[in-house]
Amino acid sequence: MRETVASTNDDLRTLAECGALLPAEAAARRATEAAPAHAETWAVLGNALHHQTRLADAMHAYQRTLALQPHHVGARCSAAMIHLAQGDLATGFAGFEWRRSRHGHPPEPLPPPASLAGQRVTLTAEQGLGDTIQFA
Repeated sequence: MRETVASTNDDLRTLAECGALLPAEAAARRATEAAPAHAETWAVLGNALHHQTRLADAMHAYQRTLALQPHHVGARCSAAMIHLAQGDLATGFAGFEWRRSRHGHPPEPLPPPASLAGQRVTLTAEQGLGDTIQFA
């Protein structure tokens, strides 16, 4: 069963990446009915819904994912993006910190800033140029 679900999720991702969002959603719904305790299938459904801008439905799917697998990085980051899009910046940015996590563990908190007097600092853009300009 596990191999079948993994294969199904790969197929669903392919459909979604090709822009076949409605077939991806329909297939993901069938997969969640067949394996309701499989977190990754819920995440794939959330992504198909998210790409259709059905944000409330996508959030529900991500919440189901996180109920099954609390450290699912993709679902945490995707849910955070929905919070950001809806203007809930505090929740969105807190959730988006999960992008820095490794192997499904919560991200380590950033160390407190030290004095930078006399130090060289290199700043790099983590996201796109638009984000860099917007938050500069």
